[in-house]
Amino acid sequence: MEEEFNKQINVLEEILKSSNIPPEQKESLIYLQGYMKDIFSHVLIDHLTGLYNKRKFDLDIKKEVHRAEHEGHDVSLVIYDIDDFKKLQDNHEQKHSYGDYVLENVGKISKRLVHDFDNVYRIGGEEFSIILPNTKINDGATASMQRIMHKLKEELSITVSAGIANYKQNANGVDELFRFADQAMYESKMNGKNRITIYGKGTV
Repeated sequence: MEEEFNKQINVLEEILKSSNIPPEQKESLIYLQGYMKDIFSHVLIDHLTGLYNKRKFDLDIKKEVHRAEHEGHDVSLVIYDIDDFKKLQDNHEQKHSYGDYVLENVGKISKRLVHDFDNVYRIGGEEFSIILPNTKINDGATASMQRIMHKLKEELSITVSAGIANYKQNANGVDELFRFADQAMYESKMNGKNRITIYGKGTV
């Protein structure tokens, strides 16, 4: 889906470079190009946080695991959820607008602290995820999440519970990778929140 969007937009860009297009046609093509980019954004971007959404996450996790299968490298997956989010909203006089502020800034802080080749997603209400290609749990996934947790506490005074799983180290495919990371996140919740749990190994 994403590849098809990009192909069509690239085709339009090549056409627009031509000097033989009449001005009225060029204007129509520029409008079409902008319209297609708007559609792409609407379908795959979470507009509150500016992060990729669950639909994009589903596409990317399949793509990264498929690539890892063929290239023989790891993929780490982090899932994290804001602790006591409803209580945070209810205890603030602005309630939902404050909740939106927190979600937006969790997105900004998370995106700022990951590597360029890692992607951050909002995959549910107050649930986020990071796909870390070619990254082992101990080589980068845990450290990335620890940096994010530190900044969230420092800048927003909130905590999150996180779970980490890895394709190759403990998961054999897309479904297991997501399920294991999700289970580890819930284990963090059950064990007191504000912590990272690695699937099958316990709290960091």
